[in-house]
Amino acid sequence: MYQLWVSQVTGKMRNCGSKNSFSCLNLSGHKSGTINGMINDTEKSVYKRIVASPGISAVALANEFGRSIITIKRALKHLTELNVIEYRGFKKTGGYFSR
Repeated sequence: MYQLWVSQVTGKMRNCGSKNSFSCLNLSGHKSGTINGMINDTEKSVYKRIVASPGISAVALANEFGRSIITIKRALKHLTELNVIEYRGFKKTGGYFSR
């Protein structure tokens, strides 16, 4: 996974050029904040999967990771609150996309 940075102005993520780390993703609202310690492993895995497969549903994520739908929805809620992902579409047919 590439490091990502969230612009304070646009809220958009961009590649920081380094692999296998989340240390560049600014989700804390601070200019130099990091994601480390802010999201758990499940949330990291869910985020990576959403980036790889935009529009994926919570049910598909739960099946893929072998986790309960409640656990996946909790992770999705937290990522949505951090403004990293968003839900698009209708309740039954929509999916999650990275911002």
